[in-house]
Amino acid sequence: MTKRRKWLILLLPLGIAVLCLMLKLYLEHIAVLHIPCMLWFLTGLYCPGCGGTRSIRALLQGDLLLSLRCNPAVPLLILLGLLWYAEQLLAVFGRPKKIIPRSRRFWVPLLGMLLAFYLLRNGISTLAPPR
Repeated sequence: MTKRRKWLILLLPLGIAVLCLMLKLYLEHIAVLHIPCMLWFLTGLYCPGCGGTRSIRALLQGDLLLSLRCNPAVPLLILLGLLWYAEQLLAVFGRPKKIIPRSRRFWVPLLGMLLAFYLLRNGISTLAPPR
C-alpha cells in the first residue's frame, strides 16, 4: 500500500466529520434548494430515493429510528461505508480482513427486503416517509 493511500485512509474521518458539521449547520438552507421528487409529484408514489434528505437530517439529529423510517438505504449505506473504512484501516496497519459480506446469499435477500419495503410503503401509510 502506498504511503499516500495510507494518509488518505487515516485522514478520511476528519473529512467526513467536517462534511457532517457543514451539513448540520446548513441543512435548513440546503432543504430550501431541495428539488421535489417528480415521481411523487406526478403519481403520488414514493420512489426509492424519497425520504433520503429527511433520513440524513434524522441521523444528524441522532434519531436512528426516524432515519430508518424515512429511507432505510441511507443508514445502510453509512454502515457499509464504515465497514469499508474498517477494512481499509486494517489493511493500512498490515492486517487485511474482509468485513463486508461478499456472497450473493447476503446481498440478494438484503436487496429484496429493500425492494419490498419500497413497494410496500406506497400501500401502507405507516411505512411512508413522514412529510
